[in-house]
Amino acid sequence: MPRPSDKKPAMTRRALLGTGAIAGLGLAAGSSAAAGPMPVPKSWDEDADVVVIGTGFAGFCVAYEPAKTGASVALLEQMRSPDGNSIINGGLLAAAGTPDQGVEGSAESLLSDKTKAGLNLNHPHLERVVAERSAETAQWTIDEIGVECSGMMQLGGRSVPHSLALAAGSGSGIVVPLLGKLEEMGVKPKTRTMLRNLFRDEDGRVRRVQGVLVHERSDAKDPESGAPKTIRARLPTVSVLAASQVRAQSRLEASSH
Repeated sequence: MPRPSDKKPAMTRRALLGTGAIAGLGLAAGSSAAAGPMPVPKSWDEDADVVVIGTGFAGFCVAYEPAKTGASVALLEQMRSPDGNSIINGGLLAAAGTPDQGVEGSAESLLSDKTKAGLNLNHPHLERVVAERSAETAQWTIDEIGVECSGMMQLGGRSVPHSLALAAGSGSGIVVPLLGKLEEMGVKPKTRTMLRNLFRDEDGRVRRVQGVLVHERSDAKDPESGAPKTIRARLPTVSVLAASQVRAQSRLEASSH
């Protein structure tokens, strides 16, 4: 694989961190990397401006924004398929205040519905971010990605119809066009690529990850399998938690109170 040039990409580290693309995501957080810092290698097997660990809705969107500016992106996925659970989800996109609603729906009503459905165990700050940015997010998928919707639905427990139904009937309605957009920009998910460790600043601070150690052609059941490779990240390294990991972590937090 040819190494990208050292030409500075249009999107800087500061600019990328300021976009909504990675709102709520921690830099190099929640990954399956082994504990403990590793010394930064003197040479790298591969370079990229941005390294994204994990695919699905979140990973694809995080990769899309810098790729659109011309930055090179290494998109890594440990499973054999690049779409995760996202492709088989129910095909509904909760949003408040979209042009298609035809009824009075607000971020506050969506937030209230979600809080009641979550038995008040929801993370209030994150739920508010989701509710307040839901309309622009839904419109972005339609205008920018080309997602097709078939109308609004009112699910049980909702005060008004808040759910945009995807024409595809599943998450494939978002995953497939997103994958197509990424491939047009030269970003192809690297499947069966297991994150093994992070190369941090020399003092071991997590806030600056210089690159990653991965195992290519790995077996998800055997973290030590596969061929090792180092990838340098000129800009951020972003780790995307799978929904199942988030739910498990949330259950642990809830059970501790």
